[in-house]
Amino acid sequence: MHSFVIGNWQFLQTAHIGILLFAQRLAVLLLSAPLFGVVMLAAGLDGFIAWYKRRTSVGRESGFIYHRAKHGFNHTWLGVWVLYLLPPVVIDPRWVIPPILLLVWLATRLAVGYFKKYL
Repeated sequence: MHSFVIGNWQFLQTAHIGILLFAQRLAVLLLSAPLFGVVMLAAGLDGFIAWYKRRTSVGRESGFIYHRAKHGFNHTWLGVWVLYLLPPVVIDPRWVIPPILLLVWLATRLAVGYFKKYL
């Protein structure tokens, strides 16, 4: 076992640093989860008001926009993984989290605002 550790020391050290970096970034995202929750709640309420106004004023219904927003929401979370959690270089979360918050807000607001069924 000792010779295995000595022979692969650089690999083990690199893997350790990578795991620590990933865990630190994951902790930053978990600690910002309440912020994502507040943004989604605000966007949901704004979308609900737009949905209600559209339903009572006989506005345009668009299943296309709803489905694109729903898929965009999932793609935003995939973008978080690809752009923030996976790269092996140091990335400041102040450059990544606010644009992702805007995308989450937009996708949530459009998905709720263009929901075609009755709530």
